[in-house]
This record gives sequence, structure tokens and C-alpha cells, in this order.
Amino acid sequence: MPDNAPPGANEAARKTLNEILVGQINTLIGYRRGVLESGEPDAIHKLRVTTRRLQASLDMLQSESDDERAHRVNAIIKKLKDRLRRSRRKLANLRNTDVFLEMLADSTRKSGRRGKRYELFAAILRARRDRYDEESRAYLKKRDFDDFVEILDRVNSEFLNDHLTETRPSEVADESSGAKEKARRISGPAVSQRVAARAAERLDERFREFQRLALASHPGSHPAELHQVRIAAKRLRYLLELLSMMQVGEFEKELRWLRAVQEKIGNWHDLHAIEEEIIGTVSRRSFMREHLAGSAEMLAIAANFRSRRIPLARNLFPIKPPRSLAVVTNRLVKALRREAHA
Repeated sequence: MPDNAPPGANEAARKTLNEILVGQINTLIGYRRGVLESGEPDAIHKLRVTTRRLQASLDMLQSESDDERAHRVNAIIKKLKDRLRRSRRKLANLRNTDVFLEMLADSTRKSGRRGKRYELFAAILRARRDRYDEESRAYLKKRDFDDFVEILDRVNSEFLNDHLTETRPSEVADESSGAKEKARRISGPAVSQRVAARAAERLDERFREFQRLALASHPGSHPAELHQVRIAAKRLRYLLELLSMMQVGEFEKELRWLRAVQEKIGNWHDLHAIEEEIIGTVSRRSFMREHLAGSAEMLAIAANFRSRRIPLARNLFPIKPPRSLAVVTNRLVKALRREAHA
């Protein structure tokens, strides 16, 4: 256990990596069902977030070892992660459109009668959403995640000697529907030496990547570079959340900071993305010719979003991580490395 583990930690609340994996897979299956049944924006968003969290957990099963067993495990895990990534990207346009529509709705509420200026772009987005929704449902109908537990069970049994041992079924709440389902309960160590070694390596890498990108960020940086800061923040946050579930340390303050930073960069990115969406739509000659007056209104909307984005960037970048984040991360890395060599 790391030095900063809470004294008297509740052993019953601690989860092993296997327990976390199975729980995330069950949650993912539930959100997939929710998207297929309702197509609600919240289900779409949570499905995408769960794919990221599950990727972070699956990453702990990989290894830098050169032996044949490690190569076979890495290949299997990579395929699972690729499936999650493809599903998330397939839902990206649908999710972005939902965000844009909410931004327009919010602007309409604030504008009162002047909200009519948003009608043309909102109608365009709703039509696109219908198409994206149909494409996403068709994709998810053909691809499920029901085999993930079986694949991981085989990986653990054949290669890692860390079986997904089923004891007794227990009822857990399905986050996507509120229903209760039978789920596996997994036994095993919370942090094995193998997982500890991988976690130490990845945590050190994720923190250094985030710190480098955050300190190099600048209001005038290319939007793609600033977006990378958000991605790096997500990767670090999800790894820390995973370690928190295993109760290897106490760092809720640092997690709150990462969530807040991620949200602020997300707000900035949404303003940039909707501006680009409007410019891309209006720049088509056929569209402008058909909607000349409407194009002018849409460009005015883009200018309004830009006027909000620029001061946000000035206040946000460069991002300076708190000293406590470096302290906590370094302490965790050292403790995990000690655990890996115990």
C-alpha cells in the first residue's frame, strides 16, 4: 500500500482490477442497450465515457515484457481497446451534434425573441442528428460487448494465472436503467505485482505527458494542440480514478482539480468546434447560394461564439497543475514500484 493510503481503509470497499473490469463491462452493456432503446443524449455520453474508463482499466493488463505470453496478452487487449475506440468514434458526431443543439438552445433562451436567428442552424443540426442516430444504432446493433468478460476470463486463466473466479451472484444497480442484474463478484488481490508495475509506468507517463502539454499551452496555440491537453487530462484522471477504486491512495482533491480543468477545456473546445461547424457549413457555395441571408446570420452566430471563446482561452491557458498533483503522483509511482518488486 502506498504511503498516502487512508488509515484503516475499508477492505470491503476495495475493488480488484478484475472486479472493476467486470463492473465496467456490465455498465457498458447497459448503456449500449439504453442508446439502442432511446437514443438519449445522456446515454450516448455515458457510453462514450465508459469506453474510456474501460480502456484505462484494460491497459493495466498489458505489459512491456518481450516474452511470448506478454505479446499474446497485449495483442488480445489491443483488439478489445480498438473495439471500444471504434464504438466511441462512431458516436462522436452524434454526441457533438447533441452538444451543439444544447448550446443553441441555451443561446436561444438567453436571446429571447432574437432566438429566431438560430432556427436555420438548429434545423440543419436536427436533420444531421437523425442521420447520425440511424448510423450509430445500425453500428451498435451489429456490435456488442457481451463477449468481453469471456475473453478476459480466458486471458487471465491461460496467461496471467489470475482467474476471474465467480463466487456467488450479487445484485448490483445498472446505472443506465436503474434495474438490478446478476453480476459476477471477483476474488483476487486488489493490486498484484504485475498490475502495480504497469500502473507505476503508466501513471508516470500520463502525468509527465499532461504536465508537458499543460505548461506548453498558450491562448494562441493551435486548437488541436489545446485539445490534446484535455485528452491528456482525461487519461491521467481515469487512471487515478482506477487507482482510487483499488484504494491505493487518497487524492480526491487532485481528482476534483482534474475534472474542473477538463470541463473548462471542454467548454472552450465546444465553442471552437461549433464555430468550425458553422464555417464549414456556410463555406459550401451551394448552401450559401440557397441560404444567403441565413448564411449571414449563421456567421454572426459563429462570431458570437468566438467572442466567448477567446477570453476563455486567455483566462485558461497556460494551465498550471497544482504542486500537490506532482507530489501525489510521484508518491504513488514510488509506492507502486515498491509493490511491484515486493
